[in-house]
Amino acid sequence: ITSVTSTNPYSPPVTESSPPEDAAEKSLASVARAFKWLGWIISVLYAPIVLSCLGSFLLALVGRIEESPGFMLLVCIFNGSVLAFGIALILTARRLASRDYTVRKRALFLSCVLMVGVPLFTIVGIICFRNVRRYCKPTRSDTV
Repeated sequence: ITSVTSTNPYSPPVTESSPPEDAAEKSLASVARAFKWLGWIISVLYAPIVLSCLGSFLLALVGRIEESPGFMLLVCIFNGSVLAFGIALILTARRLASRDYTVRKRALFLSCVLMVGVPLFTIVGIICFRNVRRYCKPTRSDTV
C-alpha cells in the first residue's frame, strides 16, 4: 500500500488500493449490520401483531367474535411468517458477524427476499446480495 499526497493539507493521506481482505470484512460487516437492524425492527413490530392474531383466532374459535376462525388463522400464518423472516435475519447476522461463511446460501436467500418481497428494502437487498455474492466464498456444501 502506498500513500498518495493530496493538494489539500487538511485531507488525510489517500491510499491507492486497500487490501481485499479489509474490503471483504467491511462489506460483510455492513451486510451483517443491515440484517441485524432490519431483523430487530421486523421482529419488534410483528411480535405483538402475531400475539394479537393468535388471541383473535382463539376468540373466533370459541365464538366470542364474528370473524371466521379460518380467516384469522390465515392472518396468523402470514404475520408469523414475517416474524420468522425477521428472526432469520437476526440469526444470519450473528453468524455473518462471527465470520461463519457457511451461511452464504441463507444470506443470499434473505437478500433476494429483501429485494423482491419487500419493496421498501429493494436497494438494501441488492447491496446485501452483491456483497455476499462477491465476498463470501462458497463452501463445499454450496457447490452441491
